[in-house]
Amino acid sequence: MKFYVIVVFGKFINYLKIISKNSIIFLTILRKKIDIFSKIKNVFSRREVFSLRRKDREVIDHDKIMNVIKNCHCCRLGFYDCGDVYIVPLNFGVVGDIDSLTLYFHGAFEGRKAELINKNPSVGFEMDRGYELQTANVPCGYSAKFESIIGTGKVSVVEDFAEKVEGLTSIMKQATGKSDWKFNEKMVNGVCVFKLEVESLSCKEHL
Repeated sequence: MKFYVIVVFGKFINYLKIISKNSIIFLTILRKKIDIFSKIKNVFSRREVFSLRRKDREVIDHDKIMNVIKNCHCCRLGFYDCGDVYIVPLNFGVVGDIDSLTLYFHGAFEGRKAELINKNPSVGFEMDRGYELQTANVPCGYSAKFESIIGTGKVSVVEDFAEKVEGLTSIMKQATGKSDWKFNEKMVNGVCVFKLEVESLSCKEHL
């Protein structure tokens, strides 16, 4: 009887060792897969600042990039529409910083722009400021001063009332420099507010 118990106990210990070994292998594989998925998620979720070919004109300082954005007055959205590119110049507002940047717009509930927001939310955008022609004696000597931003992101309609107010307030602040605006329910419900969650951007200057 004692021998039988020892044999059974020994088999039980071996069984536990096998389970333990397999558990370690499983956890190791699982950890690697989690690391891989985390890296993939970070690639697609982060706000990237793209590198430019002309390093002498590239702006990478986040504060300076935000200063350019906050001093622009028109943002051009580029939509993909069944083989065509549809570009719309819009007033806009800014919420957040370079790592979590959202641009707000407003417009009609219907029309081509509204249809494309629901149809294909991936868009490109551009804004610029400070254009000034630089003259020369020969055509190829001409140039221009400017600061510009280009980027990509996802656009969507804002349904939440409080966020619509925040978006409209940011638009007015961008246009006027003031943020103490009041919006009643009729104003907010009478306009379509949509936002662009920026996924990547680059900033360029020639001063």
